[in-house]
Parts: sequence; structure tokens; C-alpha cells
Amino acid sequence: GLLSSKFLLHIGGFQLQLRANSDESVPTLLISRGDLCAALLEDLEQRHGSSGRLHLHFDTSLESIDLAERSCRTSGGKALRYADLIGADGVNSVVRAAMAQ
Repeated sequence: GLLSSKFLLHIGGFQLQLRANSDESVPTLLISRGDLCAALLEDLEQRHGSSGRLHLHFDTSLESIDLAERSCRTSGGKALRYADLIGADGVNSVVRAAMAQ
């Protein structure tokens, strides 16, 4: 990552100052999404990987979620139960949609 104490956003010929240098400001860390995801995954596996309770599902689309029953169904038809569900399923989040109902 890269520490930054000043941050300018350039949009369509305009420049917006989102963060300025000041003695009180804590630097911002700029990091690629891939590096952030890799670091979070590594920490998650180190903390909980040997617990026997951590089950990660990659490249798996969810079709539906039943929050009351703590269960979900993949687009492949597989039913899964969960104790904790972390929705990292992007912009059109099935998890977010289920929570909004």
C-alpha cells in the first residue's frame, strides 16, 4: 500500500480535494482491492482456519438466502446452512437484498 496525506479525485476535468495535508490528519492507505482481499483472506484463515467452523465458497453464486432459517441455496441447487454469513458478493448482492427485505 501507499500512505497518503493528500488525496485529489479527478473526474471529467474537475478536481475534488478529498483530503488535505494537515498536522492532525492520519494518513490514508491506498491499496489495491486484490491486495486487500488477499490480506483479509490470509488473516481470516490464520485466525479461524483450524477451528473446523470456517467454510469458504469461491466462484459460487447464491440464488436465495433465508435469514430466518440461516440457510442459502446456490445457483447450482446446493443447500447450505450457516452460523455467520459474510456477503462479499459484489454490487448486485443477494445478501444485501435479503437483508433489505
